[in-house]
Amino acid sequence: MLRVVTFLIAAAAVVFTWTQLDHSIVGYVAAGLVFAGFLAVVAADEGVQEQIAETTQRRRYVDELAARAGRCWSEISEVEVEPPVGEAGCVAQDLDLFGHASVFQWLCQARTPLGIARLRRWLLEPAGEIEIRRRQAAVQTLAQLESWREQLAVRGRMLHRCLTGPNAFLDWVGGAPLSAGQRNVILFSRVSPVILTVAGLLWVLGAVPPAVGGWTMLTCMVANIAVSVFCTGAIHDVFFRISTQGGEMQHYRALFGLLADLPPDDGLVGDLRRVATQDDRGAEAQLRSLGRLVQLSNLRRAGLFLIVYLVVQILFMWDSHVLALMEKWRLRNQQKAPQWFAALGDIEALASLAAAARDAGGWCYPEITADAAHIEVSAIGHPLLPDDERVGNDVAVGEDGSFLLVSGSNMSGKSTLLRSLGVNTALAQSGAPVCATRFRGPPLSIQTSMRIQDSLEDGVSFFMAELKRLKAIVDRSAGFPDDDGRRCLYLLDEILQGTNSVERRIAVSRVIGRLLENGALGAVSTHDLGLADEPVLKSQCRNVHFREHFIDENGQRRMAFDYRLQPGVATTTNALALLKLVGLETAEDGE
Repeated sequence: MLRVVTFLIAAAAVVFTWTQLDHSIVGYVAAGLVFAGFLAVVAADEGVQEQIAETTQRRRYVDELAARAGRCWSEISEVEVEPPVGEAGCVAQDLDLFGHASVFQWLCQARTPLGIARLRRWLLEPAGEIEIRRRQAAVQTLAQLESWREQLAVRGRMLHRCLTGPNAFLDWVGGAPLSAGQRNVILFSRVSPVILTVAGLLWVLGAVPPAVGGWTMLTCMVANIAVSVFCTGAIHDVFFRISTQGGEMQHYRALFGLLADLPPDDGLVGDLRRVATQDDRGAEAQLRSLGRLVQLSNLRRAGLFLIVYLVVQILFMWDSHVLALMEKWRLRNQQKAPQWFAALGDIEALASLAAAARDAGGWCYPEITADAAHIEVSAIGHPLLPDDERVGNDVAVGEDGSFLLVSGSNMSGKSTLLRSLGVNTALAQSGAPVCATRFRGPPLSIQTSMRIQDSLEDGVSFFMAELKRLKAIVDRSAGFPDDDGRRCLYLLDEILQGTNSVERRIAVSRVIGRLLENGALGAVSTHDLGLADEPVLKSQCRNVHFREHFIDENGQRRMAFDYRLQPGVATTTNALALLKLVGLETAEDGE
């Protein structure tokens, strides 16, 4: 409102001076002072609007922290990310790594495109032992910097309207040098103003006749106008490409400032900090200097300074000098700029893992080592379940060359256990803490068969689609252990349900037998209690199960589960009981 009031007063002062005070200089001075006050109010208001935007994002960030802790998915703003395809897509879908209510959406605090892409890649591509330890140390460091992480997240959220990301900017920084025509224009802009200035000085000092000095200056100005008309269009295109990133780069500059504020560190955090602050003129200072050049390039767009721009352009070829400075900036930072943004992406991904580590009390940092012959976990749970609903279990997978055979009734927890193993393995190899009190295992490549779908378009039945997936898993397991000691972890949930029980047992035995021959570690869930007695598998399976129990409440009988893993094969089933509970029992069932 103050902006409107001061502007109207300034306008009224000009009109009143023009009509009533006979062009009094005092009236115009008063109007000018009021107009200067208007400009001050505009500047102050822009600062207030920036504070409002930042405070709004800060409030959303704090609200979402609580939503993440309670796994309230409807209150968590989802980050757009490209879902993986192929083999990685199958694993991601089975383990809920991406999509609504997924591991990625729970973890991700990143808002820059590079930070989002980096976290995505870490969940899909397991790191090596050394890199995992470096990330774990960095996550532990950042987990203690709660205020710093909040500032990073809020600044990142300020970029939510910038859809292009830094790619256009990086394309310019890493692009081709100026064309020959542009270099010639810059050369001309350095010569012509010198001639014009010298001619003017000689004329004023009387060293040359007025005609010589005047015609020389006029010739230079005409030449400057001609070059400006025909050659500066391309220069303005460069200005436009950079200036459209101006507001975005302002936020990135603030992010790099936060990166420079990190405490000195001998590990990964310190390495990333040094990338952004190298040569004592780090990313923040360099982007600030580029921002000043952008302001100079936009002089022609500032309405109050348009006349000034036209004068300096005609006399001194203003645009060409600004372009030369921008090109000098580009060449100076051509190699460094991609490293700055890569470091920022890494630090955002690490901060996302650190936020999860800070909120996850009792979780552990896993020990991933090629010396481990199998997987040992204590109190493992699914990280996407709320704390008050999660039940932890102790599990060993691959002990003495065996595989884990999980049996139990419907809804008892078999699939959740397999997904808990897979999700926590993915977290472990990204450098994050895991939902367990102890986790030790070798480097792993995760392979899953859980949510197979048929395809009418491709003419593939459910059974054939599952066979193809199992064949791919068996073939993939043959390539392990690899040079890094990485082994294959297979998680198979109720496989080959599309055929009769006799053939299913034979087929499952062959698939698991091949996987064991290849040295793969894994767990298989099943309803088929006879699978544990198959001759091929009997000596190599370690049987565990979940069970249910029934509770009578207010005359109603309901089924309940404790989700506690028990040794041995399941001793109960609940399919008929479930039919009865939903009202589908028959007369025979009632008898």
